[in-house]
Amino acid sequence: MYELCHANGIPALTFGAGHAGDNVHAANENIYLDDYFQAMQAFGEILWRFSQNGSSGATGDGQ
Repeated sequence: MYELCHANGIPALTFGAGHAGDNVHAANENIYLDDYFQAMQAFGEILWRFSQNGSSGATGDGQ
């Protein structure tokens, strides 16, 4: 994703879903479904906020 966004001047943000016990990128990588669904909700909220009047929806006071 970095290469595509950087080459085209597209700002990007991402974060991982899950917890330390997920064994990220290991042979036995796993994720709890609750963690997956919470991450989808968080991404949806972020996208919704960015869609509002072309801004992040941030107030500047940490909210």
